[in-house]
Amino acid sequence: MKIHGAKPVSEPEVIRARLAQLSEAFQLTVDEMHKFDGTQPGAEFGGSEMRIAHGFINTAWLWAKEAIEKN
Repeated sequence: MKIHGAKPVSEPEVIRARLAQLSEAFQLTVDEMHKFDGTQPGAEFGGSEMRIAHGFINTAWLWAKEAIEKN
Protein backbone atom coordinates (compact mmCIF):
# COMPACT_ATOMS: atom_id res chain seq x y z
CA MET A 1 0.00 0.00 0.00
CA LYS A 2 1.35 3.41 -0.97
CA ILE A 3 0.77 6.25 1.44
CA HIS A 4 0.83 9.59 -0.35
CA GLY A 5 3.00 12.18 1.34
CA ALA A 6 4.98 9.65 3.36
CA LYS A 7 8.74 9.88 3.06
CA PRO A 8 10.49 6.55 2.63
CA VAL A 9 13.73 6.20 4.53
CA SER A 10 16.58 5.54 2.13
CA GLU A 11 19.87 3.80 2.67
CA PRO A 12 23.03 5.91 2.30
CA GLU A 13 24.03 4.17 -0.95
CA VAL A 14 20.59 4.90 -2.43
CA ILE A 15 20.96 8.56 -1.46
CA ARG A 16 24.43 8.69 -3.07
CA ALA A 17 23.06 7.14 -6.26
CA ARG A 18 20.17 9.61 -6.36
CA LEU A 19 22.54 12.53 -5.82
CA ALA A 20 24.73 11.27 -8.67
CA GLN A 21 21.68 11.04 -10.95
CA LEU A 22 20.55 14.51 -9.92
CA SER A 23 23.99 15.98 -10.55
CA GLU A 24 24.18 14.34 -13.97
CA ALA A 25 20.74 15.62 -14.96
CA PHE A 26 21.54 19.17 -13.93
CA GLN A 27 24.91 19.05 -15.70
CA LEU A 28 23.19 17.92 -18.91
CA THR A 29 20.77 20.83 -18.55
CA VAL A 30 23.58 23.35 -18.08
CA ASP A 31 25.50 21.88 -21.03
CA GLU A 32 22.41 22.28 -23.23
CA MET A 33 22.03 25.86 -22.01
CA HIS A 34 25.62 26.55 -23.10
CA LYS A 35 24.88 25.04 -26.52
CA PHE A 36 21.83 27.29 -26.95
CA ASP A 37 23.78 30.32 -25.70
CA GLY A 38 26.71 29.64 -28.03
CA THR A 39 29.22 29.39 -25.18
CA GLN A 40 31.55 26.63 -24.07
CA PRO A 41 30.69 24.49 -21.01
CA GLY A 42 32.45 25.90 -17.98
CA ALA A 43 32.53 29.43 -19.43
CA GLU A 44 30.41 32.40 -18.41
CA PHE A 45 27.08 32.62 -20.22
CA GLY A 46 26.94 35.36 -22.85
CA GLY A 47 23.36 36.51 -22.41
CA SER A 48 22.00 38.03 -19.23
CA GLU A 49 18.86 35.88 -19.47
CA MET A 50 20.95 32.69 -19.60
CA ARG A 51 23.05 33.87 -16.61
CA ILE A 52 19.85 34.47 -14.64
CA ALA A 53 18.44 31.08 -15.71
CA HIS A 54 21.71 29.45 -14.61
CA GLY A 55 21.33 31.06 -11.19
CA PHE A 56 17.85 29.61 -10.89
CA ILE A 57 19.11 26.19 -12.04
CA ASN A 58 21.80 26.27 -9.34
CA THR A 59 19.23 27.20 -6.71
CA ALA A 60 16.92 24.39 -7.86
CA TRP A 61 19.83 21.93 -7.71
CA LEU A 62 20.64 22.94 -4.14
CA TRP A 63 17.01 22.57 -3.01
CA ALA A 64 16.66 19.19 -4.73
CA LYS A 65 19.98 18.03 -3.24
CA GLU A 66 18.83 19.01 0.23
CA ALA A 67 15.50 17.21 -0.24
CA ILE A 68 17.27 14.01 -1.31
CA GLU A 69 19.73 14.21 1.61
CA LYS A 70 16.89 14.63 4.13
CA ASN A 71 15.05 11.62 2.74
